[in-house]
Amino acid sequence: MIPFGERLRQARAQAGLSQEALAEALEKSKMTVLRWENGQAEGPPDFRQLELLSALLKVPVAWFFQT
Repeated sequence: MIPFGERLRQARAQAGLSQEALAEALEKSKMTVLRWENGQAEGPPDFRQLELLSALLKVPVAWFFQT
């Protein structure tokens, strides 16, 4: 399984968003996005944030967890 952080990085790149732009859209800090992508944050964000990520990055929530 590809780690959540790598999936997030791929989706963000495909959407053409910087870490700063994604963080701003999520009302989070750039450091939060960086930690998610680097696997330094505990687990993926909560489901509400996953839904928002999904909408912003135009991928289904399940995409983050596919093998």
